[in-house]
Amino acid sequence: MEVQANHLQGHARLHHSVRNLLYRPKNLKQNMKKAILIVGILLLAYIGYRIYKIYTLDKGLDQLISEGAIILDVRTEKEFEMGHIQGALNISLGEIRHRYTELDTSKTYITVCSHGLRSVKVENILKEKGFKKVYNGGAWNDLQQSLKKH
Repeated sequence: MEVQANHLQGHARLHHSVRNLLYRPKNLKQNMKKAILIVGILLLAYIGYRIYKIYTLDKGLDQLISEGAIILDVRTEKEFEMGHIQGALNISLGEIRHRYTELDTSKTYITVCSHGLRSVKVENILKEKGFKKVYNGGAWNDLQQSLKKH
């Protein structure tokens, strides 16, 4: 009886293993579909960002800079020290609500950061504080490369 019970348990384990092998490709297929979807969404977001950057730079940021606009780098001090556009002013997103009074509301500012997200936030904060001429420059290195081309 014991041998027969062990045999049945072994058979049940084998059946369970075979069943798992048969159904795994379905899970693998679903996971691959999810991965492809996520990669597609990320790719579309990146393409949208690049198109936005081209559109923004075509709106004349380089012209504004040549006319005296101030580049406001809103990254942290450590990020700024690792690289920045020459002549840029550094006030981080975390400090801008306290230090915006150091800025002249009559001047033109172009906000930049590492990817363009913090610079949008600072652009909006400054506009809420009464600044009229504030533009988002996006990623500082993209703007720097664009300025070198012009």
